[in-house]
Amino acid sequence: MALMAGCRLFHDTGALKPLDQLPQTFTVYESRPTPDHPWWESFGSRELNHLIHVALAQNLTLKQVLARLDQSRARAVIEGAARYPDLTATVGTTRGRRWIRNETNDRGEEIENYNLGLVSSYELDLWGRVRAEQSAAQLTARAALADADTALMTIAAEVTERWLNIIAAKNRLERLHAQIGTNDIRLELVELRFQKGLTTALDVYQQRELVARTQREIPLTEAEIAAQSYQLALLLGLPPHMAPKIKADNFPDYPQIPAVGLPADLLAHRPDVYGAGLRLQASRRNLEAARANRLPAIRLTGSAQYNANVLDFLFQNWLYSLAANLTAPLVDAGRLKAAAEVAKGELTEQLAAYEATVYQAVLEVETALIREAKRQTSLEHLARQMENARKGLEQAMRRYRNGLSDYLPVLAQLISVQELELSLINGKAEMIRNRIALYRALGGGWGTNLAQHEQQ
Repeated sequence: MALMAGCRLFHDTGALKPLDQLPQTFTVYESRPTPDHPWWESFGSRELNHLIHVALAQNLTLKQVLARLDQSRARAVIEGAARYPDLTATVGTTRGRRWIRNETNDRGEEIENYNLGLVSSYELDLWGRVRAEQSAAQLTARAALADADTALMTIAAEVTERWLNIIAAKNRLERLHAQIGTNDIRLELVELRFQKGLTTALDVYQQRELVARTQREIPLTEAEIAAQSYQLALLLGLPPHMAPKIKADNFPDYPQIPAVGLPADLLAHRPDVYGAGLRLQASRRNLEAARANRLPAIRLTGSAQYNANVLDFLFQNWLYSLAANLTAPLVDAGRLKAAAEVAKGELTEQLAAYEATVYQAVLEVETALIREAKRQTSLEHLARQMENARKGLEQAMRRYRNGLSDYLPVLAQLISVQELELSLINGKAEMIRNRIALYRALGGGWGTNLAQHEQQ
């Protein structure tokens, strides 16, 4: 007891480094109250809502994550069981034959022996080792729940992106068919002028080249639609041949920018940041357990056993014992000290990982916000460029019909207009993709995370 009284419990290595370098606000946009509905509902598409609902119910990756969550919870139960005494019961019977020999008798006798036993053991958690190990397991299980939230957020975003990509490809395909129709009409015009000797064969070949170039994009775009549909099927937990047919032909409504909150809000809203923080706390508990494991421990063991030849005397011949053992490491070649150093290194690693996750979260939000602002400005310039290109095409075509110029200016303006038409479609799709990235960066769910349901 004097030895234990002199043992010093593990000391704190210092407070964890606070994340005091976070900015007070984000660079772009002000904070507003956070909505209470899932972010994908902001696009106002029942089809998208249904696809995400199916994906969150059937996605195979999410099922794997949830299975790992069950495993983590079970491990937490195993670690917590060490805080309570265990009790083991044993029941047995033996049968034999013995010989009795004396002056008057020489005979065999059947004998039966029955035994019933109870054994229990318990460790007095003097230094909090068992409690620390249980706490670490519980924190790890909660981190696994945060991993499931991260997977949920990722799957919802990927489903939305695949759905959006299909709509964008369908819009490009429709525009390409329209361009082919326009180019065919212009080809007929050029060929007619060539037959009348008003133009050269070069103009005909150049227009035919433009028609072929536009036609070349058709199968590539159709392949893109099929590939995106197959990927969407996989996200829904379906084989590729069962990919759903997307009915939407137009881009969804572009919602108002969501509430970005403050950078510090990401510590609670981002499941990956939350999970990294939980793993950091678990590493702290593991370090406490490793240090406590170097100190003496008291283990209590108790047993009671009944052994009788016949059952009639049950509960009359009990033998019981209670023992307390003090164990303390003396020579272990530095094993326990090294284990504590490993736990200390893991704590340092998790602290760095936590800080990196927080800074990465802030980076993603800042990047999405600046792209949000700049992309809107870019689309405005693109729209003005499109307007001027169409006016230029009209002027070039008028000069060509009046014989004031050859066909090359018309061809150049036509190519420019058609490329800008496809760029405008891609720009609108990119705007929505960036909004999806912003939703992901802000933490997704808005009340749909598994951890929040767990607490309710």
